Amino acid sequence: KPLLSRFLAWNILVFEIGIVCLIFIPKLVVPYFFIALIFHFINYLSFGLNRFFWIWLSACVAVLYSILQIYS
Repeated sequence: KPLLSRFLAWNILVFEIGIVCLIFIPKLVVPYFFIALIFHFINYLSFGLNRFFWIWLSACVAVLYSILQIYS
């Protein structure tokens, strides 16, 4: 279903690029992080990308820590 695939692809792109907006909206950092965690874990299970999830998790924690330090 090309229309559904295109819709989902654009949603993923907007979600991934939307992390930049977290600098301006700090109250969304933690919910955004958990949604991204679930999304990347599903990719890990679906595609068998063993290192992908752990590398993303370590990088995302660094971003999460940095943003929370700015606003604390």
